[in-house]
Amino acid sequence: MEKNKDNRLVIIVKIEKYIEYMLTILLKLPRTEKFSIGTEFKSVMYDTFKNIMFIEKATQKERIYYLNKIDVGLNIQRALLRIMKK
Repeated sequence: MEKNKDNRLVIIVKIEKYIEYMLTILLKLPRTEKFSIGTEFKSVMYDTFKNIMFIEKATQKERIYYLNKIDVGLNIQRALLRIMKK
């Protein structure tokens, strides 16, 4: 897996920036959406981040499991974004 100069996975740095960006967007949502879809989106986003953190510690065999969980989390986030756009 690709690491940067701090010996951290590159995806960890990218997901941190993504979370910061999405939190600023979620704060701009109207009140009702902020507390319904926004809360769900944040929990899925944090679960995805947690699974990314586990990849660094996981064995080769366990990585497939976490990659599948991350993929599902990202698909849920995409679906929630489409719902929020409408």
